[in-house]
Amino acid sequence: MLSESDVRVMCNGGESGTVEFKLKAPRPAEVAERICGMANTRTGGTIIFGVKDETGEIVGLSALNLSIDIVLRAARMIKPPVVLADSGGETHTIDGKTLLVVPVPANNGTLYQASGIFWLRRGSFTTPMNMDEISGHLQTTGTLHYNGCLPTRDD
Repeated sequence: MLSESDVRVMCNGGESGTVEFKLKAPRPAEVAERICGMANTRTGGTIIFGVKDETGEIVGLSALNLSIDIVLRAARMIKPPVVLADSGGETHTIDGKTLLVVPVPANNGTLYQASGIFWLRRGSFTTPMNMDEISGHLQTTGTLHYNGCLPTRDD
């Protein structure tokens, strides 16, 4: 579990390859893309709900339970499902404002997709992976082997 100090440092540091801010939980498909993108980096990351994207200002959540529900639904939309904390995230109160902090676990090499797209976190953006990135990811994890030879057909 993150400390209040850890959360403050993330908010002050702005969005990055491992930190995403959301004012409130958007539709589940969008949250699924963000979780998927962080999971495919293999380092994981953290999504903090209740923080302004542009400034990192802590504003808090008015509908905490709805945000938790959206996060849990989003995690189930990812193929294969990303396993998050059972509660859907950690609740923190900073300066009297409630935040939902969702740690995305580091990836063991699995390639995740949401809405049929393999997403990847690049800086503060989440974008679709291209074929070379997908192939590279699979080769790095040993899921796909390519020796430069075309397969032959036995007649």
